[in-house]
Amino acid sequence: MDSSSRKRFSVDPVLAAVLVVAAVLLFWGLGGRDLWQDEAETAMLAKNILRFKRPVVFDGINLVSSEAGKDFGPDLVWRWSPWLQFYLAAASMALFGLHTAAARLPSALLGLLCLPLTFYFARRTFGSLALARLSAILLGLSTPFLLHCRQARWYALAYALVLGLFISLFELERRPKAAPLALALSAVLLFYTNYLVAIGLLAALCAAVPILKPGRPFLKRLFLALGATALGVIPGLRFFDVLGKAGNFSPAHAVTLFAQYCGLFFTQLLPLPMLALLLWALLRRGSSASLDPARRRRALFLLACAGFYVCYLSLVPWLMLRYLAVLLPLCAVLLALALEGVLGEHRFWGAALALTLVGTDALHRLPLGAVDSPATRLRDRYARVGPVSSPLAGFLREVTHEFDDCSRVLVNHLKANARSADTVLVTYGDAPLQFYTGLKVVGAFQGQKLGDRPDWIVIRSIFVDRRPGRDVDVLRFIMRRIDFRRYVKVDLRCRDFMLGNCPEPLLHLFEAPPEGRGLTVFKLAG
Repeated sequence: MDSSSRKRFSVDPVLAAVLVVAAVLLFWGLGGRDLWQDEAETAMLAKNILRFKRPVVFDGINLVSSEAGKDFGPDLVWRWSPWLQFYLAAASMALFGLHTAAARLPSALLGLLCLPLTFYFARRTFGSLALARLSAILLGLSTPFLLHCRQARWYALAYALVLGLFISLFELERRPKAAPLALALSAVLLFYTNYLVAIGLLAALCAAVPILKPGRPFLKRLFLALGATALGVIPGLRFFDVLGKAGNFSPAHAVTLFAQYCGLFFTQLLPLPMLALLLWALLRRGSSASLDPARRRRALFLLACAGFYVCYLSLVPWLMLRYLAVLLPLCAVLLALALEGVLGEHRFWGAALALTLVGTDALHRLPLGAVDSPATRLRDRYARVGPVSSPLAGFLREVTHEFDDCSRVLVNHLKANARSADTVLVTYGDAPLQFYTGLKVVGAFQGQKLGDRPDWIVIRSIFVDRRPGRDVDVLRFIMRRIDFRRYVKVDLRCRDFMLGNCPEPLLHLFEAPPEGRGLTVFKLAG
């Protein structure tokens, strides 16, 4: 092999070090915490795929539903969200067993893959090795990125496909034959990973393309790829009834959501002080480190894509970081551009800024924390010193220590004391109990008819949803229809930190807090 070939296939040492560190962070204690509701839903459907070859919601004992029966059709096949995440989890569980780490393994692997993809994207797009290295470091040490990539959900797959989408876009001029195909393939796979994200990102991309000042050959290849994408997603649009889930548009709700998503974006993804530095780096003139016009347009294009996507999210019904977090790899590149500009002028201050950005939430809280913005209110401000805390230190605490939660205590108690034919009625968290115990578990958000003599009753410490068929309705049923004289109370002596493993910053717990309410559990007497 000649020297040019060796150079082509060599691995950058900084990237290699980042991959080693990220692998430890992503895989260490991957099965330490039990699957929470959303993850267990994935695991249950994956388990059913191993039996029925399709994500069937009923296995003869348990029903998987989080939308009161609206998430499947008459054939009992899941239709609420695309299936790629379920098949990935099923493949892993087929190889490694029906356990927690196996369900999460594909996501962790895909999260690791995102780092060399981000490195490659930054280097090819902006022609800077230092920028590529910095982008990979920032993404690999991003707490929201690490948390989402350790979930048995669609998040990490979406991140990888978003990178594939944007890499292909910037390769349309260099590789006129392969790039349109790669772009269309990335877009179609993204749709079948999460159609809400795919539609929004493609719309944002198209809206921002004029910033690149594209020529006719570029536009022709882009429209060809988008046409192929449209053909690929038509069956999914119909099968998943995407348009039917749009709901009613409320201008007031959209304005509120826009403000809330902006708050999340400027705290969790691209803090406002870093945005100011980025704009300074992009707009300054006369410096040796200034970007040339083509690279400046590409950076502004990425920033505009993020802005248009945030506008799109104001039209969806929910406020969730998971939908915004697909921009994390792109924002890592934008943050690296801002830091590179500072490092080029003042190396010491640039390094201090980078350490502050990665190790604390000080920059994330400026200036929104001063006005107590909801986006800066975290459930767990780990290692807090005054107004500043360290999410990364909290993450390290999480992966290296056990989490004392009632969920596992309840599972172990049911395994030890319940009969195989027992029925458990629960207000929330049915899917984890289904996955870990194999018992028939009803209630939660299933929306199905309930019996008034279940063998076990579990009332969680928090109630999530007042819509018909959800947990508040289940609680009303328990209070009105259950004859508690037939039951004995079970004392589990544990605390119920509901939703503590959810990656949303307003819900996530890095460690068990000193106080918490317990589960209320009853067992049928006799």
